[in-house]
Amino acid sequence: MLKGNQVRIAVIDDDEDDYFIIKDYIQEIEDGNFVVDWLSDYQSAIDKIKVKSYHLYFVDYRLGNETGLELLQEAASMQCDRPIVLLTGKGNKAIDIKAMQSGATDYLVKSDLNTEKLERCIRYSLDRAESLRELKDRENKYRNLFKGSKDAVFIADKNLFFTECNHATSSLFGLENGELLHHSLFEFLHEEKQKEKLRQVLEKEENTNDFEMQVRHQDGEIKPCLLSVSFQKDFHPHHLIHGIIHDITNIKRAEQANVQAQKLAANERLIRILAHEIRNPLNNITLAVDQLQLPDDDVEKQKYLTAIIQRN
Repeated sequence: MLKGNQVRIAVIDDDEDDYFIIKDYIQEIEDGNFVVDWLSDYQSAIDKIKVKSYHLYFVDYRLGNETGLELLQEAASMQCDRPIVLLTGKGNKAIDIKAMQSGATDYLVKSDLNTEKLERCIRYSLDRAESLRELKDRENKYRNLFKGSKDAVFIADKNLFFTECNHATSSLFGLENGELLHHSLFEFLHEEKQKEKLRQVLEKEENTNDFEMQVRHQDGEIKPCLLSVSFQKDFHPHHLIHGIIHDITNIKRAEQANVQAQKLAANERLIRILAHEIRNPLNNITLAVDQLQLPDDDVEKQKYLTAIIQRN
């Protein structure tokens, strides 16, 4: 319940006497801070529900030509997240079931109402509505993470047949989301030994991180990837597998480019060393030639000495 805060409650009923009875019961709740208003017709109620004017609605089953069930269904179509409690003059199990199926938070018989029952109903309805809103917020947050992830995120059965995939999964394999739901991850593994190794991992039913594998895109491209899987056993009759596939193609390319760069650098160093080793004896030859004295008339030998000096 909204502790310390004012709680706005609407009683939707075409009988004003019933409204006053319900209001009196609510006003008798200890430590309550309630504002209780009367909405006498169907359309007024819909208008208030649409703009979320109240925290809680008590709705009579009979509303002129319409019913409380119709109001529940229309409120559900507007994605109303405020609790609605259906009221009837007499208990009716069929109406009770339909009310719950239509989104009613609770179902009460007017003749059984008292302060204690209404206090319990209000507290339960508001607490449940708050819990549902928090749950929906968390679901939306994780749904956005699921859809927006650049990694392939999927849910699969024990044989790795996809039951739900994000857009990145479709891009990784080159198939539309609907098409993927008829395939297993095993069909996209490039090597048989990887398939067998992955089957062994699944048989153990142990969470696994960074399983190295190669997957095949629809166009034939082979992509190196890392697979992480976790097993969901507690909340589903059939074990579900949550998986994340990280495409490391660019990482592998960067590694190969780095290795190639290292090879080129090593070749450059080797060439410099060889040049140095060759240059040393050539320098000695040049120095020896400078010291060598020949007669001026020995033209033939002088020609060879000149060629040695020029080529060094």
